[in-house]
Amino acid sequence: MDTATIQLADVADMDFRVTIQKLDGHDDLTKEEKDDVNNLALFWDLPVVNTTNRSWLFQKLLQHAVIGRTKRQIKQIRRGLKDTRVLELLIERPDTVPLIFPRSANIAPSAQAILSNIVWPGEEGNGDDDEDDDEDTCPKHLRDRTTGFLRRFIETASAKKLQQLIRFWVGWEIPSPGMKVEVVRENT
Repeated sequence: MDTATIQLADVADMDFRVTIQKLDGHDDLTKEEKDDVNNLALFWDLPVVNTTNRSWLFQKLLQHAVIGRTKRQIKQIRRGLKDTRVLELLIERPDTVPLIFPRSANIAPSAQAILSNIVWPGEEGNGDDDEDDDEDTCPKHLRDRTTGFLRRFIETASAKKLQQLIRFWVGWEIPSPGMKVEVVRENT
């Protein structure tokens, strides 16, 4: 059986990674760096850093940041699945796993699903259909042309392009309700 080595890049929390990285190497730590490392070590019930335990503490902090924290999170997820009886369902019916936990690579949003979640200008019910005299908004004919372009793009784009659009818009590949389109005038 192969064993994987834990590396600094495996630490998900950037604050912890920066603090643990201070122990990597042989340069003397400043008082501020030592305080940061000691605060983290004491928080995780480990001894403070000194010249003899520096590399040992580096490995222990790495291990705790990657394995210890992940193990606790997995236990919480497992407990939640057990309490809601979802775990029981998954064990009895393994065919339901892809339905409950779809892989993001397999999720391909359809154009219709995206279009149905978009709030277009004028749909908010605030009288947006009139010619606006607000300096940031565009005239209605320009808004219609711009939103028509976006609508046509969504209807004709490939699944990969739609995923990229949704990831850019909301931060993940699944469309969310209330994705608002706002057309504003360019300030030049």
